[in-house]
Amino acid sequence: MTRVNAFSLAISPANPQIVWMEGYERDEATRYIWQSDDGGLKFRPVLDQSRATLYNGNQMWASPVDPDLLYFSYGTSFANYGADLYRFRPSTGELSKQHNHYDGIPSLAFSPADPTVLYLGLAEER
Repeated sequence: MTRVNAFSLAISPANPQIVWMEGYERDEATRYIWQSDDGGLKFRPVLDQSRATLYNGNQMWASPVDPDLLYFSYGTSFANYGADLYRFRPSTGELSKQHNHYDGIPSLAFSPADPTVLYLGLAEER
């Protein structure tokens, strides 16, 4: 039995059977993003901390029109790091990252007119 501490959750508006969870796999001591295709009954790891900065509580946003597209962020003011916005496509493993100098991305909204346009809420904590 896998023991996971779950910290964040996102449900796909395009397909509510697709659920993502960010969490810490206690037996392996590894952070993952997990995906469920059955509404959250069973999960499988789709991305681990070797490919993206995962911590206890990454913000996550599911695309409103593409059930195979997840955005998530990491940000900190520590050492003036800034924030990363990740774009992840689980079916192919495609992962991209955009970095900015702000301390975090606490919110994200998709344009209703064009869901490929993202509006970011950026945090400055210094």
